[in-house]
Amino acid sequence: MEKNCSARDLGDEAIKNLYDGVKPDEIEQAMIFSARSRIEREPDLHFRRARLLLRKIYREALPSFNTATGLAAQHRDHFQKLRRARS
Repeated sequence: MEKNCSARDLGDEAIKNLYDGVKPDEIEQAMIFSARSRIEREPDLHFRRARLLLRKIYREALPSFNTATGLAAQHRDHFQKLRRARS
């Protein structure tokens, strides 16, 4: 599905919305907005946008999140630490 979308075009469009001093989370948001604005022209971009949003949510919920590899372990470890801290 996503192979029908141009990651380069999406990145180029996101770069147009950046400025000096932009924060990392704003870069991610620019990518999400760029994907959203292009969905009518490239319907498969909704998969990419969903993946970008999901990655953002993971980083908010799991501070140690880097990649989806090992996500189950990261999830388990993070919430076990929270449970122990509350006990």
